Amino acid sequence: MKVRLAWSFVTTKRKKSHCSIAQSTIFLRISTGMAGDDVLYSRLCAMEQEFLSALDGDERTLELFSIAWASLQRDIESAQNVGALSQETAELAYIVSTRITVVAEAFQELDETAEKLTNQLKEELEQIVGDVSHGQNKQGDYFSSKH
Repeated sequence: MKVRLAWSFVTTKRKKSHCSIAQSTIFLRISTGMAGDDVLYSRLCAMEQEFLSALDGDERTLELFSIAWASLQRDIESAQNVGALSQETAELAYIVSTRITVVAEAFQELDETAEKLTNQLKEELEQIVGDVSHGQNKQGDYFSSKH
């Protein structure tokens, strides 16, 4: 079974900075050689929580997660290419990548909806301010008749 981690980096508008995965990312990254199957399995197990933590962080936190995720993907593909990836780890990679993809897409849709609603609210507020500054509102000439 060929495994492909199917998650693309999602940029959100969240600006919280209290959560960071930098230390975990350093731990998860393997800089020398190919990772063993047990290490890959452990890294996959940690990825869902790392992703959720990254969503609660800022842009840099998401970038760090994306780097760790790409590194894990390369290591899994390398292990798979040399036949060192167990069926259990391959199945876990599919499950984790599917879950992360679903959550990432939901957050992206949420951000797009929030932005759309924000723009609609701004337009409505601009219309109200424009009406008030001209002495009118949707209920008639309220300000002119009271003063």
